[in-house]
Amino acid sequence: MFATLLLITGTSATSEPIEVPHPFSISRLEFDSEEDGLKLAWWIQSRTIMEEPDVAFVGEDLWNMTLAEAADAWPRLRPYLEGGFTLRVDGESWQPRFEEFMLEEQGATLYVEAFLPTEQRPQSLEVRVDHFFDGGNPDHTVDMEVRGFATETERWFLLWSKREAQFPILRDPNAPSPPSTFSQYFTKGRDHVLGGMDHVAFLAALLFGVAGLRTLLAAVTAFTVSHSITLALGALDILRLPLAWVEPGIALSISVALWLHLARSPVNARAWRVAFLFGLLHGSSFATQLRNLAEGEVTEKLLAFNLGVEVGQLFFVVPIVLAARAAARLLGPERMDIGRHSAALLLGGLALVLFGQALDSYTFLRTELLPESLRPILGALALAATLAAWARHRHDPQGRPLSPQVGSSLSLAALYLAGTWLGS
Repeated sequence: MFATLLLITGTSATSEPIEVPHPFSISRLEFDSEEDGLKLAWWIQSRTIMEEPDVAFVGEDLWNMTLAEAADAWPRLRPYLEGGFTLRVDGESWQPRFEEFMLEEQGATLYVEAFLPTEQRPQSLEVRVDHFFDGGNPDHTVDMEVRGFATETERWFLLWSKREAQFPILRDPNAPSPPSTFSQYFTKGRDHVLGGMDHVAFLAALLFGVAGLRTLLAAVTAFTVSHSITLALGALDILRLPLAWVEPGIALSISVALWLHLARSPVNARAWRVAFLFGLLHGSSFATQLRNLAEGEVTEKLLAFNLGVEVGQLFFVVPIVLAARAAARLLGPERMDIGRHSAALLLGGLALVLFGQALDSYTFLRTELLPESLRPILGALALAATLAAWARHRHDPQGRPLSPQVGSSLSLAALYLAGTWLGS
């Protein structure tokens, strides 16, 4: 039913390089203007530090650093962190010094602080940040809060394209008002879904188990409820699953949802069960963007981000549903079945590639014997073998054996990876 547009989606996905799923890279920076000086506090994701070439970090875990690893990197990390700031306090330059560091969230976050003593409360602050943008992650965001320069806490986001800010914020009375916190986190949620190949591919896999509006609503509702649970628990640091489990698990969820639905007719697939189960994993991934929430804004940020996620899902699902219904009337059942089958094979190949990339990027299951662009083939082969064994005596509702279809998807995945390797 939804095959035509899914076929187009699958084709475009294999014609351009697929990037390894990556969490939102964000650090939280706080300035507090106090009676006797200015305090700087900074929380940085460990993975963000590991990706910075100038730091040359060496560690075993891709996400969490040990105290020994951080201590070993500190002689290189400290000058990098200090040197990336250009600060002026009341018109005078200040170079912060980070005498020591702390590890938080089981090594997932590095914390540093500095203090500038003054004879009276600082009145103005100019900030420029150049960390991580050019070397480690150009999509890095600095979520900055500044207190004490205005009657209310001032908030600003520094990006690759806009690295400077001045406090108190000087506003042009004719300029539009800056986006609210709600608007900012709504946009984050929406863009995180639409910009994540793994999340979009999972939604596409769910559609293969949808027979009509009722089953579509059931699947979407189940996914919303489950990811909302783990999103809130993770954002509040009540329950945090290791990303080395979450990201490969999300990639795996695409294949599981797809092949379970292909083994049954959409009428019998009950997509809501798969949506609820794997929505828990997707919610844990969403929560990586909502660490260290300010106490007074927890509800607003969670609500805004979650609504953004839902709108992002609708932006993807609704056009597919409408286009598929129109195509079904024009093409007829036989051609729609051919299109649905082709789209499933393409999505199956994409799912294998994403799983192989996730294993290579987020776990220790990697090898230096293969070129980097070919390493995902090992994870893709392992998953394809497991799926083929499961599908050995299973058929789709049209009577086609599933095991050869898994092989076809593996061939597409191998062709893509080979093409990427040759192209590089």
